[in-house]
Amino acid sequence: MRIFVYMKRLTEKEKQEMIELYTSGQVKIPRMLDEKYGVYLNSCYFILKRRNLIKYSNADQHRLFDQDYFENITTEKQAYFLGLLAADGNISKKTNTITLALNIDDGLELMEEFKKEIKSTGTISIHTDKRTDHKRKTMVKITFTSPKTKNDLQKMEIFPNKTTGLNYPNINKELDRHFIRGFIDGDGSFFYKRGILVFSLVGTESILKTIQNILIENTKINFTKLHKHKTGVFYLKIAHKDTLKIREWIYKDCSIAMKRKQNYPDRNTTLKSVK
Repeated sequence: MRIFVYMKRLTEKEKQEMIELYTSGQVKIPRMLDEKYGVYLNSCYFILKRRNLIKYSNADQHRLFDQDYFENITTEKQAYFLGLLAADGNISKKTNTITLALNIDDGLELMEEFKKEIKSTGTISIHTDKRTDHKRKTMVKITFTSPKTKNDLQKMEIFPNKTTGLNYPNINKELDRHFIRGFIDGDGSFFYKRGILVFSLVGTESILKTIQNILIENTKINFTKLHKHKTGVFYLKIAHKDTLKIREWIYKDCSIAMKRKQNYPDRNTTLKSVK
């Protein structure tokens, strides 16, 4: 026997209340409004659609996030994730899609923190990076779409073509080391060569020059000439004592960092100021 459940219709007062809840952003998913008022599925959606008020479709429920997160960079984590996106993020040229992908070993914890920071309802996906045929890496990735966020990132000098179009963002000087730490955690590396600790960073000529000037100003390291790779990107290499100064400056008392790089062992000394 089929059972029919009577669902009520919204009163005019409830319609106005529902519209206010939606347009003010207190409730973003029409389907949630259906549940709140106990009406048929998509009833609220069609009411809002007839009034040209739809901002989010029901399908957006799993892709919502704080679209204003990168509008004003005022905190350590905002600056750090801006740097990480500048290094390991991707902005689509044709759409408003932004993607951040990290090695699962280094990045899962960071990705979970990033998802929490931007209040994303999306999912963190796991996939194999097929571009690295000789050594395939398992990656974690999060994707979000917003013309507002794409525009905010471009105002911060992060464009779709990062090979040639990436410049240092206009942020408060107090946040420089956090942005640089994020950028280094994404595109930098620490390694030993002939027993000497070396720091290497890849990027555009513009952003590397600015980063080097900031490092020289804050850590008193020596100037090093940039090198250009045959692919068109530039890289900066710095050796032992100056590397330790950089590591102390960017990682000291920070609340967020890529643990493997932050804790990269120095064979000769602990992470203390080298004078």
